[in-house]
Amino acid sequence: MMRFIFFGFSLIFHPIIIPLYSLSLYFTIENYNNQILKNNIEISILYFHLLIFVICILFPMASIYIMIRSKIITDFNISKRKERFPVLIVVLIYYSLAYIVFKDLNENLVQIIDNFLSLLFGGLILLILSLIISLKWKISLHSVGVSGMAAGFIALSTTMGFVKNYDQLILINGLLLIIMGIVSSSRLFLKAHKPLEVYAGLILGFIVEYYVVSNKLYL
Repeated sequence: MMRFIFFGFSLIFHPIIIPLYSLSLYFTIENYNNQILKNNIEISILYFHLLIFVICILFPMASIYIMIRSKIITDFNISKRKERFPVLIVVLIYYSLAYIVFKDLNENLVQIIDNFLSLLFGGLILLILSLIISLKWKISLHSVGVSGMAAGFIALSTTMGFVKNYDQLILINGLLLIIMGIVSSSRLFLKAHKPLEVYAGLILGFIVEYYVVSNKLYL
């Protein structure tokens, strides 16, 4: 039973799906910029979700499926370290495309989604670092993803202006920290990683994403 539950958490919070969760949570925050988008460009929120879903989830999953069918990799979880390279390269290409699209949208919207662009940029850096590390070592991508998301929203607590309901933001941060702990524990329980691989993923994801978002960095 516990194995089934932990497997479910690992599946639900697969690294590929993290950008969609981040986008959805970002637009639940009641601040001035988000309110402008919701009031004046209703279609934009749905459009943003559709872009992330297609570019960051649908396309990568289709590519992974083709790789499995072509026997380039053996499974969706990419359990073998040596099989990570082609998958991460493909995901990096799609993620870069999503970043370029949202950067262009941000310019057209007069920098109204600056904070979200920083979240994406931090994720892009983490993806590149994970790719490099995975050449020699099997760092936990689940830990990198969930800790990066948690750190990004904690950083938003200090950088996002004109937030109407800080209690909501605190609740989101608390929930993400709990999820971070559960997902990391799941990877250990399922014996998908050694403890050091999980801890390293948590530290890398948290430090990089927090630094990028708290300093509002993006190219």
